[in-house]
Amino acid sequence: MSNLEVEQHPAIHRIRAALEGKQPFTSGTCPLDVDSLNLYYRLSSTEKSVSLFACPCRQRVLTCSCTRKADVLNLANATPEELQNLISACDAAPFGRGNETVMDESYRKALKLELAQFSLPFELIETGIVNKIQHELVDSPDATQRSIRTELYKLNIYDKGSFFKAHKDTPRDVTMFGSLVIIFPTTHEGGNLVLSQKDEQWTFDAPTMLKTSTPEAPSIAWVAFYSNVTHEVLPVTSGARVTLTYNLYFKDAKDTAIQAARSTEADSKYAMVKKDLAELVAAHDEDHLFGFGLAHEYPLTQKDLRGGTLNGLAHFFKGSDALICAACEDLGLNVSITVLYEDEDEDDELVRYLSPSVLKTPGWEVHRREALYYKMTMLKDVKMTWVTPETENTKAESKFIAYGNEASLDSVYGKVCMVASKGKHELKPAREWA
Repeated sequence: MSNLEVEQHPAIHRIRAALEGKQPFTSGTCPLDVDSLNLYYRLSSTEKSVSLFACPCRQRVLTCSCTRKADVLNLANATPEELQNLISACDAAPFGRGNETVMDESYRKALKLELAQFSLPFELIETGIVNKIQHELVDSPDATQRSIRTELYKLNIYDKGSFFKAHKDTPRDVTMFGSLVIIFPTTHEGGNLVLSQKDEQWTFDAPTMLKTSTPEAPSIAWVAFYSNVTHEVLPVTSGARVTLTYNLYFKDAKDTAIQAARSTEADSKYAMVKKDLAELVAAHDEDHLFGFGLAHEYPLTQKDLRGGTLNGLAHFFKGSDALICAACEDLGLNVSITVLYEDEDEDDELVRYLSPSVLKTPGWEVHRREALYYKMTMLKDVKMTWVTPETENTKAESKFIAYGNEASLDSVYGKVCMVASKGKHELKPAREWA
């Protein structure tokens, strides 16, 4: 039998079962005061350098003797005419494609107001939504050490015929782990948010969730999800869907006044996984390696891609990745974030390698692909068990110049994973070519 263990310990099945079925989102409704839904907005988007309420007369009013032009509507009871006025004040909403911001109404048809163009008394921190996100999406046992912060991003309006095809959000920072969308109780039909991951799909039907909202006792609907979740907005068939979007970031609790406690469910799951992991580790030698495929996608920095160690990535782990990492550390295991490469040798046999860093390839000129992995640890030379399956959720690309009949630009891709062991494992790093 290969040193890469094929048979599976019963604890592996229990660990995988405990981590399965965790939805990559959380959602709900929340009652609000009527006044908190007063949306003040600028009628003209040309005066973006002036604060909304910076009228010379210094009055918090929407009409005055100065030239300031603004309006207000209450999102709990907005009329079609008021919503049309709001729509008239908006600009078309672009979207990110790779490193570019593009406008393409065949892919996204929506409107937006930038932060400088509107004001809303709504206070997210007072709703309890942030705490629920903490409990549901940050389910590692160190949740009291790692809190989250929110960043208001944009107000969007989807009127009749508007939509946004399936896409993933582009993380704006390595600490960004998800998005929060608030849907206001404006009258509309359609515009459901559809989330999907792997073979699963969930539909967030805000109009149905907000059926109990009234002008006198309004509610909002909300959904928060990880950045690697594919999502789309189905076409709005009538009315106007008005939303606020927040970016979600990890933030150390020592830097924030928000101290979020762990959820009972997360504690229970953590204790079970830690117990099973301890049983698994005890059944193997000290030099045995335990591999964990990452359940989520994480952005790699330029430093990471230049061949630096990836261990700092663990600070931004979320969901089951954070839970597994914390359990390993609490058991005293040595944990490292590694890259798994695989390629065919000259005999067309698949060979797999582990490296503690991304291949560094500035100006490489390679005549034989196996030279890429020179001195790297070969998986067949170590004893290793995959506790959670390998994934391609986080991949590292390295480019090089390949020589055959003629020179061409080629790439190799590595799958980022986590490796733990009782003893200190010294994986051989990728060769540094310059």
